[in-house]
Formats: sequence, structure tokens, C-alpha cells
Amino acid sequence: MSSSTATLNPEILQFVSATLLDNWLSIAAVTFLAYDYVITFGQEVQYVWMRKKTGASCLFFAVRYLALLALVFLESMSYISMSDHSCAVFVKITASAQIAQYVPWAVFSGLRALALSGMNWPLATAAFVIACGPFAVNVWTLAVIGVVGENYPVVGCIGSTALTAAQARITVGVSRGSAIAADLLVIAITLRYATKSGTWTLRHVRSSIPSFTRVLVMNGTIYFLALLTLNSLHLILTLVSIVEVVEAVSQVTIFTDPLTAILICRFLLALHSTNARVVDEDSSGSQFDREEDNGGPLQFASAIVGTMGGTVALGTEDVMSNAQY
Repeated sequence: MSSSTATLNPEILQFVSATLLDNWLSIAAVTFLAYDYVITFGQEVQYVWMRKKTGASCLFFAVRYLALLALVFLESMSYISMSDHSCAVFVKITASAQIAQYVPWAVFSGLRALALSGMNWPLATAAFVIACGPFAVNVWTLAVIGVVGENYPVVGCIGSTALTAAQARITVGVSRGSAIAADLLVIAITLRYATKSGTWTLRHVRSSIPSFTRVLVMNGTIYFLALLTLNSLHLILTLVSIVEVVEAVSQVTIFTDPLTAILICRFLLALHSTNARVVDEDSSGSQFDREEDNGGPLQFASAIVGTMGGTVALGTEDVMSNAQY
């Protein structure tokens, strides 16, 4: 009788219902990430595995396979039957893998800011540090507040923290706010470069010729605007939430991490593809159409991570270097 009463407890029913919805959304996000991996694996083999390994390759592998580990493999394992002790350990491993993703994402933001700012290290460092906000907040939550795992019928092993509703809003606000600030900073640097170099023109937008300028400026802006939109929705929906902590965190985050990994990998694959075209055509003696050079070279790389994208001249449509990416 007591078991039946507990089963019919409205709070428990609400929790199970919300968790099931999250699980279905997680399955949708994981399926999307896995599908993108399958359809882009050929490009990965062609442009990453079959070419010289550089810092860019390491960054790509970190983004790609941390996402697959945290969001596909470990997420799928949460539905496997396990003991309470195993569940407690499992949620800590899963949380650590998910948090680790934020580091290569921050490196990506910093390197892109470095490239488009004319190797401005203070500005790139600022972009990297701000982008590390989600990593710092989640490490604090994991280390100070802690995460516990519990087994529930139907929904599997679920991790939770002891955050209050107010703490949840603050942590999400700081985490997403720093991510938004980093996105805005990188977008501002991109627009300044595009305006200064004159590459944001109808001719460049409509051009089908791949170039580092097009990838860095146009593709990059679209990707970062998409991430900015996701982070903004996550922050807004969380801050306006007035229900208990279990529902205080917006469900947008279920899609934010997979889409972030997909967009960054697509961006890096586009750079690899463009570099492969440049190297191949340059080695065959092909000449590229060049516009008037309006400025100095722009290097998407640094000695710290290796040559990541060659050099792009301000105001040029194509690449003026055949550096390895």
C-alpha cells in the first residue's frame, strides 16, 4: 500500500515525467551527433587522418572524440542496469568527460580570435579565458557541491547535484554569460577584420571558390552566431524559470553541447579541406586569382599548437601560403 502511494506521489510522477522527456531529447541530440559523425567520417579520413598531424589535428580530435565519448558512449551507458555504487561512480566520470569538452572549445575561440586580430595575444587570451567560464563553473560545481548518482526504474542512472534553485540560476548565468561574451567578442573581431579587409562583400558571399578568408569570416560568423543563439536561449529560459531546481536548468542545454561540437568540427573540416585544395593546386603549379593586397598576412596558427591554417592576406580572396594545416 505504501509502495502504491509512493508511486502515485505527484512529485515523483513529475520527476519521472521530466526525466523521461530529458532522456528522449538526449536521445534525439545523441542521434544527431552520431549521424553527423557518420556522414563526415569520410572527410575526416581524407583531410585529417591521411595528412600530416598538426596542432589543428589534435584540436579536431579533442573536440570530436570528447563529444562522442561524453555525449554518445557514456550517455548510452546510463540506460544499462548497474548497482547504486556503480551509478555513483559513473555519473562522476560522465560529468568529468562533459566538462572536459569546454577546454578545446575555449582553445578554438582563442585561436580564432588570435588569427583574426592579427596575432593579438592579449585579445586572444581574453577570448580564451572568457570562454573557459563554463569549464570553471562546472568544475566548481563538481568539486564543491558534488554530484550524486541514483538509479530509477525506466529512466536509468541519473546524476544530480544539491544546488538550490538560486544557485542553479547563478551558475547557469555565469556559465552561459561567459560563453555569450566569448561568442560576441569573436564575432566582433571577425566583423572588424571583414570590414577592414573588405572581404564581406556580395562577391565573396556568392563565391563558390573555397578560401581561408571565406571559411574564417563567413563560415565562422554563421557558426558563432548559431552558438550565440543557443547560449542566449539557454540563459534566458533558465533565468525566467520559477519552478524548483530540478527544472531550473533549461532543456536547451541538451542540444547546446552536441551542436557546439558539430559546428566546431565542421569549421575545422572546412579549413582542412581548403588547405588541402591550396596545397594540391599549389604543388601542381596552379595560380590563384588574387585581389589587391590591402594589408599584412593573417596567420591562423601559432608556434604553440603548430601551423593551423597558413596565412591569409587582408583583402585577398584566396590563400597566399601553402603552409600545412
